[in-house]
Amino acid sequence: MAFSPDGSRVAAAGKDWAVRVWDAGTGAPEMTLHGHGGWVNAVEFAPDGRSLASGSHDGTARLWDAITGEELAVLHGHRGAVTALGFAPDGRRLATGSADKTIRMWSAEPGLYGRQLLRHEPVAYAVACSRDGRWLASGGELHVRLWHLRSGRLETDLVGHNDVVVDVAFAPDGRLVASASHDRTVRLWDVASGTERATLFPRTDTVDSVGFTADGRIVVSAGAGELRAFETTTGERVKLPRTEARAVVLGPSGLLAWRAGSGSTELFSARSGDLRVRLDGEVLALEVSPDGALLATGATDGTVVIWDGRSGTVVHTLAGHREQVRALHFSPDGRRLASASRDNTVAIWDVDSGMRVATLRGFREWVYDLRFTPDGDRLVACPLDGTIVVAHAVPLAERLERRPR
Repeated sequence: MAFSPDGSRVAAAGKDWAVRVWDAGTGAPEMTLHGHGGWVNAVEFAPDGRSLASGSHDGTARLWDAITGEELAVLHGHRGAVTALGFAPDGRRLATGSADKTIRMWSAEPGLYGRQLLRHEPVAYAVACSRDGRWLASGGELHVRLWHLRSGRLETDLVGHNDVVVDVAFAPDGRLVASASHDRTVRLWDVASGTERATLFPRTDTVDSVGFTADGRIVVSAGAGELRAFETTTGERVKLPRTEARAVVLGPSGLLAWRAGSGSTELFSARSGDLRVRLDGEVLALEVSPDGALLATGATDGTVVIWDGRSGTVVHTLAGHREQVRALHFSPDGRRLASASRDNTVAIWDVDSGMRVATLRGFREWVYDLRFTPDGDRLVACPLDGTIVVAHAVPLAERLERRPR
């Protein structure tokens, strides 16, 4: 049982799977909320009294509009009954406790209802997912964090950098994670043990981007317009052609790099320096589709452009963001593209049609980096507010169609 903050209403949970709300003064029933598939164990009003949370034996928590009774979100993730609930004092977050012996934190803000929140304080600048879908790595102030992607549980802090970590990447086999930092180093970490495998010194003024070759034998960094490469087993330097580069990006045939300047953007092989394609205009972000057939770029005017990856011709120009686009990522099947803008929104686009299929709002700060999970169902985003948001990236109807019958 829970009273609203002003004491005017009372909500109660029951074994009939429903949540009931009454007028606390008169005892008159106001609404009955149906949706759970098991006993309701806990209810809690938000601090402003406008929403209500419930937790059930069905393993879910639910958020309801306390005025209209509308169901706002179903919070999936626990593997046991949800037995306890608690809102943060500002009402922006909801904690759920479960018989599975875990506590999870969720967004309770309008526009981000029900999205799982992981804390990476004071800020996370980069995220990456291992290919097997088991691990999430985040990089921020001085350290890298490893999380269990499915449960959201923090596994370990990887400590060693002396400045901000601005990029992270998993090796293809998921055994190593690389981190790039403004301390001008790249560090390799053993995922299983959580220990540092090597510290690499690119000897560039900054280190802004990092990635592995397709076979995982070489790690490449970009910083201050230069590329550096190292053997992952020995740490020995690998010679690369001297060429300007802004960042590295993984393509289906190997590691690529790109540069922008003089009114154009060029994508080339990080190993050989061979030019792959030249695009008109200078961009802030570039991503390669999983099959390499398409490229996506983000620009200062808020537009996202999808290009033919071989000819460099424009396939779609996607308008909708109001400010510059700094992060992009294709879903693993290449059907969706996510874009993050300084207007504090993330857009998800249908690649074939160029239509926007979803907009994620409610971020308190703009999203600096984002990644689809390997199954393509979720999107991991790191806004500059000390959180990592894990949100559904597939419309509900499509998710229901995928469920085994």
